[in-house]
Amino acid sequence: SSDLTTKKVGNAVCRSRARRVIRAAYDAVRDKFPKGYDYIFVARQAAAEVKSYQIATFFEKKAIPFIEEGGVKKNG
Repeated sequence: SSDLTTKKVGNAVCRSRARRVIRAAYDAVRDKFPKGYDYIFVARQAAAEVKSYQIATFFEKKAIPFIEEGGVKKNG
């Protein structure tokens, strides 16, 4: 997985927090993500303002089912 934060997210402290929160959320549910894909997470301002469990919940309830239902192209 990879993460990306731009200056639109805020100052360096906010960008670092957004990266940490997204990484922690991904690490919490990493095993549930389907294999064979490359994941890129783009942080938005809200990512610096929420807890990692909230993003992990989003991954479990929205992102992972979307991927499993064929909502994205498989890498390769």
